[in-house]
Amino acid sequence: MNTSYMVLRSSGAWSVQSAWAIFSELELSLCVVMNKWEEKRQKIIIQKYNRILKKNNATHTSNDDVKGRMASKKSETSGIKAAQLEYKRIVENKKQKREEKLKKKKEIQEALERYKQRKAEVYKKLSKKTKKGQPLMKESLAGLVLEAQDFSVERLSRARPGSSAEK
Repeated sequence: MNTSYMVLRSSGAWSVQSAWAIFSELELSLCVVMNKWEEKRQKIIIQKYNRILKKNNATHTSNDDVKGRMASKKSETSGIKAAQLEYKRIVENKKQKREEKLKKKKEIQEALERYKQRKAEVYKKLSKKTKKGQPLMKESLAGLVLEAQDFSVERLSRARPGSSAEK
């Protein structure tokens, strides 16, 4: 601490002038501390910048840096333009996802329609009856033969080359 502050405090005499003197000295010391802090901060920033340059194996002079900064500022898009580009990109992504969902939904609907149609055809064939009300065995046997053929074709296609399909 300052010696004038100690003398005033020990004597017990306080005045506006002495208080003002103490305040101004404290303020000056605070300014000195802030200046030192600012200098340290600047040194740290310069050191970090130099480290980055060393990592990039780039040695620029100060004139090159200034020119590069000016050129990059001109070429950079403003914050508003960047936000607009980001918004457009997000809208495009949403639109693409929506189209993909609709396409997938349409494919599922078509598959369901084909399934229902096949099921109706099979039902028509199997539900045929004779005059006396008995089911026609001809249709059901033909369906079983087709299923067996489909099964054997699938089994042959899954078999490894060089091995026999039937055991």
